[in-house]
Amino acid sequence: MSNDTAMALQTESSLLHEQSFHPVFKTSISAPGSDFEECSLHLHYTLPPLVFVDPFELDNRADAYSFQYAGPSNLELPVAALPDESSALLLRVVGRPQDVQVPLHVRYGALGPTPFQHTPLPWPDAFFACPPSSQP
Repeated sequence: MSNDTAMALQTESSLLHEQSFHPVFKTSISAPGSDFEECSLHLHYTLPPLVFVDPFELDNRADAYSFQYAGPSNLELPVAALPDESSALLLRVVGRPQDVQVPLHVRYGALGPTPFQHTPLPWPDAFFACPPSSQP
């Protein structure tokens, strides 16, 4: 992706209900006009072991995006029963929405001296995938 392409796509992400077991990742997108009509918009999320998505729940959002998920499939396991590896979620956004929301879930954390556990949650990466004949 050229710098012009990277500059043309702007995103702003936030976490709704951030102190609950069911937060929502909201990403607001400002995409360019006609230069990218033949391209598909994607969002890539890296999720720490404590945070996961429910593929069955994401299936209900097919009108907003399709997805590919690579990570633990047992949604009931606590974080202590999982390897210390991140999961990956790739969305292919339908149309050119202004906002994309991804429902998240938080696993039961490892036992510790306090009832709270801090975990970093990186913002998603946004990019266009364009057919070779239509790249600007």
